[in-house]
Amino acid sequence: MLGNSITNLAGATLSGALSLPPGSVSAPSLNFGTTNSGLYASGTSTSISAAGSNVISCSPANFTVDKTQINANPILLPDASVSSPALSFSSNQNTGLYRIGSDNIGISCGGSKVVDISTSIPLVAITPGTAGTGLQIAGFGSTAQNSRIQFFDENTSTSTGPIIRFNAGNPGVIRGSGPIEFWPSGSGSSNFTVTSSAIRGVAGSAATPSFSFLSDTNTGIYRIGNDNIGVSYNATKILDISTSGLAITGGLSVSGQPCHIRRQNSADGISNSVDTTLVNWGNVELNQGGINYSVGTFTVPSAGVYLMFYTINWDDNTSGTRNSNFVINNNYSITRARVNFGGGANAGQFICSLSANDTVKLVVWQDSGVVLGIMSDTNCRIGIVKLL
Repeated sequence: MLGNSITNLAGATLSGALSLPPGSVSAPSLNFGTTNSGLYASGTSTSISAAGSNVISCSPANFTVDKTQINANPILLPDASVSSPALSFSSNQNTGLYRIGSDNIGISCGGSKVVDISTSIPLVAITPGTAGTGLQIAGFGSTAQNSRIQFFDENTSTSTGPIIRFNAGNPGVIRGSGPIEFWPSGSGSSNFTVTSSAIRGVAGSAATPSFSFLSDTNTGIYRIGNDNIGVSYNATKILDISTSGLAITGGLSVSGQPCHIRRQNSADGISNSVDTTLVNWGNVELNQGGINYSVGTFTVPSAGVYLMFYTINWDDNTSGTRNSNFVINNNYSITRARVNFGGGANAGQFICSLSANDTVKLVVWQDSGVVLGIMSDTNCRIGIVKLL
């Protein structure tokens, strides 16, 4: 087109360069019968206009498609594949965006799918490449402690949903405006709920306790009934705790509980009407938990309720009485007595509360009128054990 006339070059031969004026967006220098649509130049850029509006511009630095044209007229890409995505990069052509199927978009990296987006559940599936990889969220804000995943209400688009937060150097946090519930697949209901003041689970059973261990699922805590807790071991109830008290199935073994038991190793001579501490307990049968013994006196390591017991064997004599007393802290007004008339075996026990470093000893007394012996007998013992 020269001026307002059209020159038909069909069949002609053009040699050399064809030089055109720059034109403009509304009057491109090369058109196709429509004067406001065609090719024009502006500086180092070459552009295409349509109906007087810029559509595409090309320069040594950029390729630009006008956004209003994209909004009005979508860019259609081929489906392509995971190894050769439709939208990729000149230096990395196996990484980009492609169509997996109907309403299904994929993102590939290095020829492998890493993100699968669809209308099906899960809406966004992230495929880790190797162990330990997957979705990583970097911190934002002035510190790194705000790395988080936040869920928005699907109806209001407000941030009322729970937040999963990962603080640098601190434990991770799951936080919500209400209780956080965990629903097992296909259950239709929650079996584990965390509130601001409690952790709640289902009742469970002895075989499947509600609170157990990954490597030992039939051992833990469960609910037997109203105000009634059970503890199971290997699917068998071993503790039953209720308002009625504590019931233990099987024996109770307390390892390391303070306990000291000694056996008599020689005879004692007890003078008439004289308080005498028995000291000949030279053979140790059991000593654990820190109860000390020295010359007939026990010293307890901690406060608690203790049981004291003994067995002794007096010489035969029918005169007078025999008294046996546990004396606490050398205070003879704080005693526990066992009275026996005549000879033979004499045994006693008592339970009382003691403080740390309190002392206890066995003191005997007799008024037969003569020195009376307590015979050496390997069956005679003295002991103290902490109960509570």
